Formats: sequence, C-alpha cells, structure tokens
Amino acid sequence: DTCAVHHEVELAVLIGATLRQATEDHVRKAIAGYGVALDLTLRDIQGKMKKAGQPWEKAKGFDNACPISGFIPVAAFCGDPQNTVIGLNVNGEVRQQGSTADMLHPIVPLIAYMSRYFTLKAGDVVLTGTPAGVGPLLSGDELDIRFNGETLSTRVL
Repeated sequence: DTCAVHHEVELAVLIGATLRQATEDHVRKAIAGYGVALDLTLRDIQGKMKKAGQPWEKAKGFDNACPISGFIPVAAFCGDPQNTVIGLNVNGEVRQQGSTADMLHPIVPLIAYMSRYFTLKAGDVVLTGTPAGVGPLLSGDELDIRFNGETLSTRVL
C-alpha cells in the first residue's frame, strides 16, 4: 500500500531510428518528435528501497506510472525544443514551471551519451528530467500540463 504519489513533469523525446554509439549529428537526425510525460514516483516505497540499499524499480515502474502525451513531429514543432516552457498546475496552483533551456544535460548530447551504453531503437522514448517543484498528488486533483504553448488537462483517479 502506498499513499505518497509524487509528480514529475518531463520533456519526452521520441526516437525514430536506431542509435548506438551515435554522434550528435546522428541523434539530431534520429529524433522523431517531442512530447510531455508525467513521471510518477511512489515516494514512500522509494524511501524504503533507498534505506535498504535496493533499486527503486517498484517506486518508478508501477502500472500507469508514466502517462505520455502524443508527440509533435520534429518538422511541426514550433520553436526550439531546447528552449521551451514546461510546467504543471495542480488544482490551479503552479507546482512546476521551467524551461528546457535550464536542463542540466541538453537533449542531443544526453541522447548521444546514452547511446554509448544502450542501443536506442525507433519508438523508444527518453525522458529528460524535471523542473523544480516535484510534489504529491491526491485522488481528485485536477492537473494542467503546459508544454510548447499547449495545455493537457487530466484528473487523478
């Protein structure tokens, strides 16, 4: 049983071609689109796993743990994906607000680095990190996720 579900709004990058030991140029050509993900974490379970020195899979990989929007194809994306606003309101209150320009690791170098250790294939999705403001969600909360000038709305069951 858990009661501590926390939100993390993140840029989601759709891979459109196999990447293995890829150069940044190869990565640019292989990115198929951009979307937004709501990466959820069971913080109480995560805390127990961390305390026991165990991996966090149970806290991150539960059913419905990461809803993802549809993807905007690269050619149709308005603006610069490395400089776009991403945010989350919960019940009308701003919980997370940031820009992809503030990412610790820019999109293309991040994916090139990943491809040195993991083969990425068409259809894979890479999440790129979350702005400050991670926090709890409760049943009935109304969520508004902002990304690239659009808003996605949903409700926590």
